[in-house]
Order: sequence, then C-alpha cells, then structure tokens
Amino acid sequence: MEGTFSPLWKKLMDVGRTIEKASDTIANTMTADQMQTIKESIDYIVPQGIPDPMLFNQQFNFDMRGARYRLYDALGMAMGGRWGEDGDTLAWVDKLVKTYIGCVEEKGVKTRSELYDCVGEEVYK
Repeated sequence: MEGTFSPLWKKLMDVGRTIEKASDTIANTMTADQMQTIKESIDYIVPQGIPDPMLFNQQFNFDMRGARYRLYDALGMAMGGRWGEDGDTLAWVDKLVKTYIGCVEEKGVKTRSELYDCVGEEVYK
C-alpha cells in the first residue's frame, strides 16, 4: 500500500495528466453508467466491504458527481486517505490505481471514455 507522493502516486499523476488533460474540459466526462461501474468495481475488489461505507459513498459522490474531479485526481486524493485512512482502504485504492495505469500503459487506451470503461471492466478480470 502506497500513499501520496509515493512512486505509484507519481506514476498515477503522470499517466493521468497525459490522458485526462488531453481534453478541453477540466471536469470528468463520465456518464452516470461509467460512474456506477467504477463504484461497483470498488465494491467488487473490497470483499469484506468498505470499512466506512457512509463516508465513502458521500465522498465518492461529491468527488465524481459534485466536484467532477477527473478520475486520476480522485484516486490520487484517495491514496492520501480521502476515502478512508485504514490499511484495507488504502490497499484497494492501490489496486484501482494500478488498474488505471495498466489501462493506459498495457491496454493502450487513448481517450477518457475508453479509460473509464477500461477501469471498470479490468477490475472484474
């Protein structure tokens, strides 16, 4: 499990800035379905359940629907404890970050929409 300013966080920022800032909008462009898929993906990779589901749901909804943070921004903040600071939360956030990076570097996605779909799909494999 890695936190803010770790090598994994720096890699996330580099990859995210490249693919998500390539657009002309600063907000995420996720559809409601893509947001729901990401949220369900998180439920899937956390077999014991989210440690503080109320905090997570409130923060996720604000980050993705209210503030419309780009996914890499939200994941970077989550690595610093925004979605919970216990070890279990940080471990699944790391897994989601590695999936995000893998979609770009290994799967070769080129657009935000492809990226958002890939992250949701790859978690289930």
